[in-house]
Amino acid sequence: MRSCLRLWTAAAAFAGLLVASATAHAGHEHHHHMHAAVAHRDLASSAVSSTDYTCPVCGMSTMDSDYDNENYVVMANGQKIYSCGMPARLFGDYDFSVTDTAYLAANMAEFIVNQTATTDYATCESACAECSDGITDPVTGDAITTDNYVYVCLKNGQKIYFASQDNKNTYLTSVSSEPRYLVDSVICSGSTCSDATNITALSAAASSFVADLSSASASGTTTAASSDTATSTTTDSDTSSTSSSFCSGQGSVMFNGFQTSINGSCVMLLFQPWVLNSAVKYAFGFIGCFLIAL
Repeated sequence: MRSCLRLWTAAAAFAGLLVASATAHAGHEHHHHMHAAVAHRDLASSAVSSTDYTCPVCGMSTMDSDYDNENYVVMANGQKIYSCGMPARLFGDYDFSVTDTAYLAANMAEFIVNQTATTDYATCESACAECSDGITDPVTGDAITTDNYVYVCLKNGQKIYFASQDNKNTYLTSVSSEPRYLVDSVICSGSTCSDATNITALSAAASSFVADLSSASASGTTTAASSDTATSTTTDSDTSSTSSSFCSGQGSVMFNGFQTSINGSCVMLLFQPWVLNSAVKYAFGFIGCFLIAL
């Protein structure tokens, strides 16, 4: 009986040692993973710009409303295009809701501003502040410097940089060929967007985009396309890919709080064809909503 008791006691002690060892090991692993997670979070945070951009899609600040530049499209080789953090909403060409970030990633061509649209193109400053961060070309991975940069202007002022005009032209002629062309990842609130790849077909505006292959050097000098056909193409492109001067987009029924459509996203009022994309339509829509409430 005593031997059985001693065996039981020894077994219990041995089991206790195993549990203690496992607990210590688990604690060490937990500490290691927590340290790695913190390091990863710090690294991700340091890679996000502190500049307050304007979202190409909705026209809102990319920093306000606690967005904090945590919503963005990462191009091949690392450049980021920032967007707002509005919840998923309906866009005219799709029967499902998507975030502005996912929409931008899939339909970047829709938000490209041609050089022939001089007023809108002027929102893109002819400078490359980002060049000091060591950015690289999304087409070839070549280093982009203040001496060799050229850029594609996006609505509301952000830019995609390239190391040569040839690389820029390669991008422009292919960006409307498929959703998310040269997009590496789509980030919402610091993590991959849940709807990152939900869009499988381009919007009408993106698919009808026609490339403007005029060149602009780092000094800001512009060279027109070399043929009459190309000149005609850039004019058509400006008409098809640039939204009205009043507002942009295919129309949305949901916004993040109260805001105006002027120089922002167009409002879709009640039905899909009713997009208030002019000052007159917007005024009548406002009056109509007021009368409905009476």
